[in-house]
Amino acid sequence: MKRYLLIAILALQVVLLSSCNTKKDSALLLPNRTGVISVSISCDDERETITDKREIDSLFANLSTVRIKSGESYNDSPMTDKFIKIFFEVSDGLSGCVVYVFEDENGFFIEQPYNGIFSIEEKQYTEILGLLF
Repeated sequence: MKRYLLIAILALQVVLLSSCNTKKDSALLLPNRTGVISVSISCDDERETITDKREIDSLFANLSTVRIKSGESYNDSPMTDKFIKIFFEVSDGLSGCVVYVFEDENGFFIEQPYNGIFSIEEKQYTEILGLLF
């Protein structure tokens, strides 16, 4: 009887651990909001640095809702010519957190290098673009 119980427990653990590996519902890996002192947003030759806490909070609110992973990222930047680059500067000077926002024929996306490509709504894209222009 103990043997069957042990086998059942091990089987349950295998099922639970294998279900943890699904990456369909994921998130962007963002720095801790309290440590962010500025955000640089650039597109082509346009560049804007945001230091206003409300604008940074708004950007974080937009980015923190991104959950639907639509693909893998294998590059340092998107495979498209036109994109918005968002770089987070943190108080300790060590961020390296970059995300790219872009539009293509399939919709609107945020790509975080080597983490994934995430689908976003057009409204989110427009709000992020509005911070630059």
